[in-house]
Amino acid sequence: MMNTSSEPADVLLGFFSAMNKWEKGNYLPMREGGLEEQKKAQDEIDAIFLTFCTIRDRKIGRQASLHCGEPPEYDVDNQPIGSIETKGKKVVIYTEQLNRLKNKYRYTLHYKNDEWRIDKKERFSPVEDKWIKDSF
Repeated sequence: MMNTSSEPADVLLGFFSAMNKWEKGNYLPMREGGLEEQKKAQDEIDAIFLTFCTIRDRKIGRQASLHCGEPPEYDVDNQPIGSIETKGKKVVIYTEQLNRLKNKYRYTLHYKNDEWRIDKKERFSPVEDKWIKDSF
């Protein structure tokens, strides 16, 4: 798998698509399977993160827990891109879920080594009225 896009929105949508496929493909095997299924799911998600995200250790989130949801959290059709802000070599992309909890998210992407990579995900908390860190 290779991140070949030069546009940050395409990188984010590619990540959504890959994660959607990963969740759908691993939901039942992770619930019913054993170590072999976990190893396969880990290898697949590691490849996705290696392709689309900044390289760093993530101790929480799907890469650490291998959590799969039904319906999948990442869905290109139900989480359209709203607005995009460019800040030098960083881009912030805002999305909103059309289904589920209708969460609002913002993703920060960094441009480094001639490619865009997703670095951070935040969710807007209406209770706290601010953006809070969220895991991938």
